[in-house]
Amino acid sequence: MVRSLGAKIVIRDGKSNNEILNDILTLTGDNITRAIDLVGAKTAPFCLQAFSKSRGGVFAPLAMMGSKEIIPDNVRVETVEMKQFVNDKACRVYGVELNRLVEDGKIRLPELHVIEGGLDAVVDGLEKLKRGDLGGRKMVVAM
Repeated sequence: MVRSLGAKIVIRDGKSNNEILNDILTLTGDNITRAIDLVGAKTAPFCLQAFSKSRGGVFAPLAMMGSKEIIPDNVRVETVEMKQFVNDKACRVYGVELNRLVEDGKIRLPELHVIEGGLDAVVDGLEKLKRGDLGGRKMVVAM
């Protein structure tokens, strides 16, 4: 799926965070200056280790990092609080722009994977998600 979106290099699931970090460093060397962590607080330390040691960078974690996290001197952290996009009317401009990008085909939405069965199907759906069986699709449980 990500190759169809233009990715030249894909690192597959099923590896430890250390293995993924080693793959990234092998592929990119000392060139990463910007990163967004879409996973969570447990992956933030690995993202920070991937940054260039010789150039400045910006890191945007979408989950709160631990207060004891070591942030390299050359990396600036810009925390993105997701609920601000709902609660802060000044952020409406971002929603409008996101809709425009989707309409223009510059951002593609994931394919939906609908699981029938309502709440009784949620546990099975979560298991599929944990195993990585969705292949980039967004899971929706039909009631």
